[in-house]
Amino acid sequence: MATADDADIELTLQFLRDMANLRVDDALAVVADDIVHKNGDLPTVRGKARFARVMRRINSPLVHFDAEITNIAAADGVVLNERIDLLRVGPLRLRFWVCGRFTVRDGLITEWVDYFDMVDVAKAVVRGVVGLVIPRAVRPIHSTLTADAAASLPAASTAAAGTADSAAIDLTTDFLRDLALGRVDDAVALVDDDLLYQNVGLPDVRGKQRFTSVMRGLESPRVGFDVEIDEAVAADGVVLNERIDELRFGPLRLRFWVFGRFEVRDGRIVVWRDHFDTFNMVKALGRGVVGIALPRALKPIRSVTGA
Repeated sequence: MATADDADIELTLQFLRDMANLRVDDALAVVADDIVHKNGDLPTVRGKARFARVMRRINSPLVHFDAEITNIAAADGVVLNERIDLLRVGPLRLRFWVCGRFTVRDGLITEWVDYFDMVDVAKAVVRGVVGLVIPRAVRPIHSTLTADAAASLPAASTAAAGTADSAAIDLTTDFLRDLALGRVDDAVALVDDDLLYQNVGLPDVRGKQRFTSVMRGLESPRVGFDVEIDEAVAADGVVLNERIDELRFGPLRLRFWVFGRFEVRDGRIVVWRDHFDTFNMVKALGRGVVGIALPRALKPIRSVTGA
């Protein structure tokens, strides 16, 4: 039986399908009059009229987007998704990671927030320019949205979180809490021997042993980690969370957004992939330096430790 979470996922998918297929009026029909749209560090768009103007500019025969949705899940009116977007500007094709959050109330989208890494977008521009001469330089996506898409998302990927998925959310929350408290051994006990740890844009860390070596750095009294989990949803053993992470190096504290994806199998984390924005990290560094002299310049986070 379909649930409210299933309906929110389908509404979000249909909205994105309409946008990808240039049905802007249909897409606008499911957004609230007071919609808020945040696109990375770009200016926030508020209100349906202004949102409509922006959407019409970026959805036309000359400029439009498509997407491959790699994961999507929902809970209590919040839909989180991990995507690979393909933005077409004339013959130029830009392919890059995007993590999105949609808030749905009374059958309408009231907020749409997209996170992406500006460095990844810059790389996409370079690949896109090269792709004008060498088309293979831009890999195709497996579209989830266009009318001629080969396949839609598997049913399990859009299932509402059940008991197993609630357990997966609890496990990943416990894992992050253990890291925040410096209990590295307890955290490592929750990962698989063949763990894949990815900070998108940085080298992969493969295997429990190598991962443990990396995490041991958190045991230093001069290095610390904390996290505020704003949202966490799960489907089919995949947990998506929207977070504010804090890294501490002596008196320096860096706070920045992170979008995480965890795969849980048989009670163990087998994949941990984090997305963040390099430009946002640079701004966090600036705020952190100011915060050394003016601690009030840094807003406190709601720590997962409860502290």
